[in-house]
Amino acid sequence: MAWVLGSCVPVVGIALAAGFTLTLRNMTVTQLAVAVVLLAGAAVIFGSS
Repeated sequence: MAWVLGSCVPVVGIALAAGFTLTLRNMTVTQLAVAVVLLAGAAVIFGSS
């Protein structure tokens, strides 16, 4: 359960952000980069505990 909350959820968030960007084309490259960096940071912080 800890793995799901700490690692899986942020990775799914990154995949969703990329999927929405590809299908809807409503985000700039900068917005996508910020979303990916924040979600990856959450995966690193919460996944390492």
